[in-house]
Amino acid sequence: MRLSRPKIFIVLLLAGFLSACGSGPRELLREPLQVRLYGLEISGDRLIVDLAVRNINDTPRQLDRIDLELSVDSHALAAAEDFPGLDISARSREILRLTTRAEPDGLQRLEALGQGETARLPWALQAGIEVNEKRSRPVKSSGWIYRSPGQPNRFR
Repeated sequence: MRLSRPKIFIVLLLAGFLSACGSGPRELLREPLQVRLYGLEISGDRLIVDLAVRNINDTPRQLDRIDLELSVDSHALAAAEDFPGLDISARSREILRLTTRAEPDGLQRLEALGQGETARLPWALQAGIEVNEKRSRPVKSSGWIYRSPGQPNRFR
């Protein structure tokens, strides 16, 4: 029995599709944690910083230590060090809350945002993190922060 060229082509094409499906999706194991600013709150002389810590890996991670530097409008707002021991499941996100002292220049800019003198402020975050008792490379993120409507001294 002799196969024609179109039939051979179809058989090879089907074999290629089947072999591609058998390899499965790529498993993520060593991607760094992602850290983003989730919210801020001025509470007296303290600043409450909420961070969204995201694990995109297929295995759980433990955030053992974080060294945070946060600035708004190119002025230092907060620096903090914490040892949260935060367990983050595979492909999930946790909110980490840090309470720290605010730097006067950054706090002044944040208060101006809260009073409506400006609509938004740029923020930048740099964090050194320790995951599963191993130091990882610095994490950087940036964006814009706005006041939370109807919630004085809260920002997102």
